[in-house]
Amino acid sequence: MNLQDGRDEMKFEIAQDSFRMDGGRVFLLSGEIHYFRTPVSTWDTHLARLKECGANAVTFYIPWSWHEPEKDTCDFDGRTDPNRSLTGWLEAIKRAGLYCMVKPGPYMLAEYEDKGIPPWLTDDREIMSRQVDMVTYMHPKYLNRVEKWYDRIFEVLSPWQYDRGGPILMMQICNEIGLFNWLAGSADYSETVAAYYRKYLQEKFGEIEHLNGAYGEKHDGFETVQPPKEPPKNLPGLARWIDFHEFHRHYFARYLGHLEGQARRRGITVPFYHNIAGWVYGQALEYSVNISMYREIAKQSPGILLAADHIPENVSYRNAHHGSLVTRAVAALKQEREVSFVAEMQAGSREDCVLTYPVELELFYKKSLGDGVKGMNLYMFSQGKNPERRGAFGPTFYWQTALDYNANRLPLYDTVQRLGRFLKNFGPGVTAARRKAGTGVVFYWPYWQTELFYPLFERKTLIDPAGLGIDFDMKQYREAVLVDTWIKFLDRSNVSYDIVDLQAASRESLSSYEKLIVLTLPFMDGESQEKLAGYVKDGGSLFFGPSIPRWDLSFEACDTLGKALGVEKGDRIEEAKIDVPGCSYVACMAHAYSIESKGDQQVLAVSSKEKKPCCIRKSLGRGSFTWLSAVFSHATVEHAAIFNDLALKDLSGGRVVCSNPLVSASCLYSDAGSWLFAGNVHQEALESTISLPGLLDGEIPVTLPPKASIFAPVNLPLPGGAGKIVYSTADVIEIISQDGKVIMDVYRERGSCSRVLLELSFRPAAVSLDGMAVAHSTDEKGRTLLSLEHNGKIQRLQVE
Repeated sequence: MNLQDGRDEMKFEIAQDSFRMDGGRVFLLSGEIHYFRTPVSTWDTHLARLKECGANAVTFYIPWSWHEPEKDTCDFDGRTDPNRSLTGWLEAIKRAGLYCMVKPGPYMLAEYEDKGIPPWLTDDREIMSRQVDMVTYMHPKYLNRVEKWYDRIFEVLSPWQYDRGGPILMMQICNEIGLFNWLAGSADYSETVAAYYRKYLQEKFGEIEHLNGAYGEKHDGFETVQPPKEPPKNLPGLARWIDFHEFHRHYFARYLGHLEGQARRRGITVPFYHNIAGWVYGQALEYSVNISMYREIAKQSPGILLAADHIPENVSYRNAHHGSLVTRAVAALKQEREVSFVAEMQAGSREDCVLTYPVELELFYKKSLGDGVKGMNLYMFSQGKNPERRGAFGPTFYWQTALDYNANRLPLYDTVQRLGRFLKNFGPGVTAARRKAGTGVVFYWPYWQTELFYPLFERKTLIDPAGLGIDFDMKQYREAVLVDTWIKFLDRSNVSYDIVDLQAASRESLSSYEKLIVLTLPFMDGESQEKLAGYVKDGGSLFFGPSIPRWDLSFEACDTLGKALGVEKGDRIEEAKIDVPGCSYVACMAHAYSIESKGDQQVLAVSSKEKKPCCIRKSLGRGSFTWLSAVFSHATVEHAAIFNDLALKDLSGGRVVCSNPLVSASCLYSDAGSWLFAGNVHQEALESTISLPGLLDGEIPVTLPPKASIFAPVNLPLPGGAGKIVYSTADVIEIISQDGKVIMDVYRERGSCSRVLLELSFRPAAVSLDGMAVAHSTDEKGRTLLSLEHNGKIQRLQVE
């Protein structure tokens, strides 16, 4: 098979900051279509309409169980069922002029009855986990069958790779590692896993005496050590469980690395990626638990791009900040690359009972662009029907997609088509633009490595923090305080921030942030404590709480940070109320501790009854720190005001300023044209002015109907030397300069008004929108200001 089409050099790669195709930047926009769930007679139509939407790729699973229904009998050409013709599907993709990303498993999930693993394999109970509905990843029998599957499927796929003239750009290796353990809140306790666990412990401790000392146990050798099952009753027991969680990250890395090596040995040369799941009922509070499972994978398999899943369901004030958090937390795993890819970007709903609305999804897509996303796969673009008796929940797969099962257009189609057309014209420029983040939110990953402590759907905890002397519940504080208060307030204040992996970051990289915000619990390794102290001494501004660490991860005494800052924990304050200047008796989450400090300090908050200091600010070296020991979850307007005063008021950079605090905004900066996102997640229309310090010398007035959004250019050069768009509050879909005219296709919601400020190289004589004259004026700088009224469709703006 020769799919060569005359290109001299064919290379698709994941570069430092973007996807590159044959050397040029490309925004990767894909739609998910499952060939095994759509009629063969409609394949060409589904693909043609995806192409019409401006997408450049299609993504799909290749179910192992579908193509090998019986052991050692594979069908890839449709001889047993037309929908098994994988080669016919690839030919249709090529014919449509699209590229593709393939997902050959072994696991696929996707609400498929057997998750893609053949029943003839899972019937062998020896390879199945005893506690979780999954195979034992590293069981030799399972891996042997995976390798046989790889022999067959990669023989089919290999000639279709991009560098051989085919459409395959990337390949996903397996699917959502660790998801089963997270959902079940349980480890796989099979003997295969136990053997790997003992080997991990031997590499960690070296001598059994060291393990016995750390865990308070009496083993004669590593061969007698069993994985922990009972909840920890003391700190050595907690240290053992922390190591057990850490072991799983090494175990998952070993499994994914094995698959990566097997694929490469079979001639797969395209880049690999893997997706991280974690949204639950439209919330991403638990998402970072799953992200933590990939830290070792990022180290051991840097060639695998780690991608996000985004399933916000309905976007609102309560979850809009979760999308930014997920994008940036996945980016914290960087692997020396900053290419943010959303492998599953919600398009429709996986439950018919969850109604999604195109205007909300459009808002989320644009907000994700503002977060620096460089590619996204719309999941699902087309609805599907499961092969008979193969659906995990029933015959139909996905609702409210862009296309239905028979490739008919649904309401989301127009939204996707506008997005795709915009990215087709401006995607490379968007990938070149950058966020400016002056604030770093530190994620100390050991606080998130807790999937075995908190069964997801059981609403209980398997540890008693107070009984262990930790005082603070990790799940409660990281979700209610860090995510849904501190990060929410950052997002609400339009502060651009990065998620920072404290253990991986260097002291030098930390110093690049004007502000660091850190959730601190009573334990943290000594090196990380030293980094935070060094950050302050080097001139940084540190905000942390509620605790000051006093143990390392083995629960040995370690108060490096407290000694460096000259502070320590004082008396326990049972009263959960604090006073701050101008506001008294403000509710906090639970007890706090008084703060004892040496030297000069500024007391910023005290307990309401006993007036003991529970928030101080203090200088150290060239920097300063603020310690808040009485933390709160967002419940009152005072909480927002206090956080702004304590943590945000002194920020000077990385912030888009809106006169209306309810408007969400961010900016991507580039000398070749910047991009402004502004959105309204609320149910009422909003008006605001937006300031971009250092980019524009004036304000941008914007009006946003409910759930409306823009992703519009700032200082964008017009083609042909015609000047530039100073700003626009309408989406600009395409720009053409010809015969002394500037033609722009623009869009806003029906009934919306927008303004476009142009700095032109010629004096305009006439301006029209869809052929109707538009009044225009000239400001004091000679720039042309247009006021437009919109009808909810793409309109043609002509300036001549």
